[in-house]
Amino acid sequence: STPAGRLYFNILGALGQMERELIQERVKAGLAAARRRGKVPGKPRVSEEKLELARRELSSGRTYPEVARILGVHPQTLYRLVPVKSLNLGGVGS
Repeated sequence: STPAGRLYFNILGALGQMERELIQERVKAGLAAARRRGKVPGKPRVSEEKLELARRELSSGRTYPEVARILGVHPQTLYRLVPVKSLNLGGVGS
């Protein structure tokens, strides 16, 4: 509550903000350097061919975890990309 206390608090706040902005600059520079090297940021995409294979395998009776292992993705990813409702399994999942 004293003038010196308020000054100290403001200085610490300014230092924290500067550090945050420096981190943002370093992240942006790192992403730009990765793009120059040909790296694409973000998670890898599942190809349409793999999705079609997944639909065929699931329709033939394989389980989501089995198909996920074949494709090399997490089962939850497969559930998201190929919802049970989208498969014609004769009443299963309806």
